[in-house]
Parts: sequence; C-alpha cells; structure tokens
Amino acid sequence: MDNINCFTDRQTDRQTDRKKERKKDKVIEYSILRSLVMILVVVGHCTYYTIAGPSEYGGIDYTGAMKAAGVMDTHVHAWTSALTMFIYTFHMPLFMAISGAVFELGWNKGKYRDSAIFVKKKIRRLLVPFFGVTLFYAAPLKYLSGYWNESSNVLRDIFIGQILVQGNTHLWFLITLFCEFLIFYLFLRQGVLEKRYQYILFVILLLTCFVAKKVPIKLISYVLEFGIYFYVGILFERYRKVINAHVALRWVVALLLLWSILFVLHHGLAHPSSFVLKGVKRLDEIVMAFIGMMTFYGGIVLALRKQMLTGKWVSLLSRDSMGIYLYSDPLNYVILAGFAVMFSIAGFGNELLSASLYSVRLILTFFGGLAVTLMIRYLSHQIKF
Repeated sequence: MDNINCFTDRQTDRQTDRKKERKKDKVIEYSILRSLVMILVVVGHCTYYTIAGPSEYGGIDYTGAMKAAGVMDTHVHAWTSALTMFIYTFHMPLFMAISGAVFELGWNKGKYRDSAIFVKKKIRRLLVPFFGVTLFYAAPLKYLSGYWNESSNVLRDIFIGQILVQGNTHLWFLITLFCEFLIFYLFLRQGVLEKRYQYILFVILLLTCFVAKKVPIKLISYVLEFGIYFYVGILFERYRKVINAHVALRWVVALLLLWSILFVLHHGLAHPSSFVLKGVKRLDEIVMAFIGMMTFYGGIVLALRKQMLTGKWVSLLSRDSMGIYLYSDPLNYVILAGFAVMFSIAGFGNELLSASLYSVRLILTFFGGLAVTLMIRYLSHQIKF
C-alpha cells in the first residue's frame, strides 16, 4: 500500500510540475486576448440572417424571405449588425496574430525542435477538431435547420462546402491556422524568419494579402490573406516587452478615434467601382485590422496595470475558449429555424422579437457551446480518451 501511495504522490507531483511549467509558458495578455476575442466571435455570429446560398453549397436566406414577404428589417438588427461589422474589422486577424505570437513564444522556450512532434500536435489540436466537429456536430445541426433544403446532392455539398471549405463554415479558421503553422514552421527551419529578412517578408505577405480574395479556392485565399497577421504576431512577441512599456492611454484613445474614422470611410466605399478605389478599400481593411488589434491590446495592458481583468474567470475562459468557438455557431442555425417556425418571417420584422432573438442567440450559443465543451471533457476523462 505504501508503494502505491508513493507512486500516486510522485504522479501528482509530476502533474503539478507540468501545470507550473505550462503556467510559466503563458503570457497573461495573450490568455485574456484569446478569451475576449472568443466572446467577440460569439457576438459576431449572433446577427446574421443570411449565410451563403445554393451556389455556395448550402445556406440560409431569411433576409431574402423578408424582402419577398415585404417585411422591413428592425432597428435592433441594424444596430447589432453594425456592431458585428465593427468586430469583423479585426477579431479574426487578432486571433491569427495571437497564434503567431504564441508560436514565437514557444520556439523561444525551446519547443517545436522535433518536426514530427510539432506536426502531430497541430494535427491533434486543429485537424482532428475540424473534421470531428464538422462531420458529427456542425453538419448534422445545419442539416436539421434546413441548410441544404435546396441542395440536389447533400453529401457533395457537405464535402465541398464544409470539408474543402468552399462553402460557409465557421471552422475555416482551424484548417487555415494549421496551414499557417506548417508554412511558418518551414520558414523558421529555413531561416526565413530571421530578423534580417523581416522587412522583405512583411512586404511580400502584405502584397499576398491584397490579392488573396481574388483566389477562387477559399482555403488558399484564407492562407494568403491571414499569413500577414500570423507574422505580425511573431514580430509583436519579439518586441512585446518594449511595446508594453510604451502603452499609454492617450495612444489608445487616438488609435480608437482613427479606427472609428477608417470604419466610417470603409462604409463610404461599400461598392467601389474603379480599380484604385478597390485598392483603397482593401488597404483600409488591412489598416483597420492592424489598428483594431493595437487598440484592443493596448486597452488590455492598461486594464492589467489597474489590476483589472484578473481572476479565475480568465483562466477558465482561456481554457474553454476553443471549445466555445467550435460548438457555439452551429446552434445559431437551429435557433433561427425554430424562430421562423414559431413566429414566421414576420417575426424578424418585429422590434421586440428581434431583440429577443438576438439575446437568445447570444446566451444559448455561448452557454450551449460551453456546455458541450464541458460534457465532452467529462466524457473523455471517463473513457480516458
């Protein structure tokens, strides 16, 4: 019995040591960023009434149904949609930048030396959830909500639209991030990420970001578009301590004002006709993303100086942020389908019902995603998966 107790004690000590090591590897700013951006993702997914369409391998179109029925949009939906557009100016670039920063941090701490282990970890962390959640969670819920009602070949549309990400899927980020990790790991091994090449690489990635949306294969388009943000995260981690020392309230406020001005300008260029104006709009999008990331990060640094944004909720949200991201959005399709059945299309044009729908989507997708995350973690522990 004593031997068993000694073994158990040693095992507990090793687990405690591993937890301490993982805690040392973490940067509190990145943990908070990941948690808050995850919340923004949930908020941003709670306003759409239309997603893709038959030509994009499935979709829903409650906006089109409203127009056909002569139902006017509500002020509540217009305001929340504007908030979503503001969030979309920076939240996914920031998510990608955090990943780049953590990649650089891990390499500096001696991780990723073994290529095979690195690839295996990324497959387990990114590709396994991508395929598993797509096939066994997102696709079934979308099917139940009528996502493929107009499809002539559902299996084909699931494969092309969801697995090959040619349609609309919130999981595009996972497979894109996997590709970015592999590309930048290769860059790292080949010496491309050395400081002497950083300006050249930045310009090349910036140019690819400009042309990315012209690429018809969406996965390649995403990789080209978001590579610049992954690299910005790498660069940021190299100078993070210096940047933190210079963060000041006046700079954050100035960036916020500039961000708002660019957002208004972007709306003014909603449908540019000339090549030059299209280029200006794309540049505006990229600059907004950079400024949005800096503003958000600066606000977090200032809050930490005031001993805000601390507590157990940060570690809990950071721990469960990936799960909430994975499992929250497909619930939107079920909620929208249920709302349409209960209140018909006319319900989307009612201010009170519209506000209620937004609130229900926000609450149910967040806590529903969290509940699924916790349930899967519990089951995996029970079966020692």
